[in-house]
Amino acid sequence: MSGKNKKNKPNPIPKKLRKYLLKNLPSGLIDNIAEYIHDSWWEEKSTQGFHHPSEKHKQWDPSNPKKYCDKCHLDMIPYDELPESSKIFDKVTVETTLAALRLIGYHVHPNPGKRKFNMKIWKKEHK
Repeated sequence: MSGKNKKNKPNPIPKKLRKYLLKNLPSGLIDNIAEYIHDSWWEEKSTQGFHHPSEKHKQWDPSNPKKYCDKCHLDMIPYDELPESSKIFDKVTVETTLAALRLIGYHVHPNPGKRKFNMKIWKKEHK
């Protein structure tokens, strides 16, 4: 996510956090966490009555996506079906959160273990 994206837009990560971005993370880690972020968002939105237009509106036409009511949301689909433009939001959320943890004094490192994606986060001790 660092640098400029494909459309040459500014980096969405706040400047004060950019130097805290984690580098050399295991392949797929950001996507894996982003999927959990999306699922959590989706669940919360569902409890608020939001839905994908295809769930409630018979006239839904995927070739002409639009909101049919105030509770429609086009991103209420599984993460792997999201367009990349929507996935970027979740990925930036993950990267920003991990960078913010580092900024406020936590170590965030991959932690090899039995699980494919395992991280260790602990508070730095001041000397």
